[in-house]
Amino acid sequence: MRVLLDLPVNVPVPLSVIDRAALDLLPSGAIQVDRGWVTRLAVAPIEARLALVPARSWRAGLERAGRFAPFCARAMLLPKPPRDLDVVRMEADFYGIGVIVGAEGESCVLVPPAPFERRRRTAAGWLFLEQAYRRITLLSAEA
Repeated sequence: MRVLLDLPVNVPVPLSVIDRAALDLLPSGAIQVDRGWVTRLAVAPIEARLALVPARSWRAGLERAGRFAPFCARAMLLPKPPRDLDVVRMEADFYGIGVIVGAEGESCVLVPPAPFERRRRTAAGWLFLEQAYRRITLLSAEA
């Protein structure tokens, strides 16, 4: 899987710089080999831009939203404004986690989520996107 993640998408790369044995282990359709060049065709099924986690308390929200740090921007959704608003703003801003308060269809952003910067592509990140896609398709099939 590492060799696939290291290849750029839709950009031919000389076959001579790639471990040919690793290419043989890739699923059919993931790459195209043509006249000494290999091109990655496989892409993740979706792109996650924001994980929005519901939480009853801001401390629980920080912990739950923090789990998504390697994958996308993060924010918590609280049912009501916290009492210790300055502390919440400081901690959430420090961790880059957005804070949104919402109830009855109304919402207010107290702290915007920090932009996500992907530092590297990993098998865990790919798995996260596949699992998210699977859940989305199951939910839409039920609706």
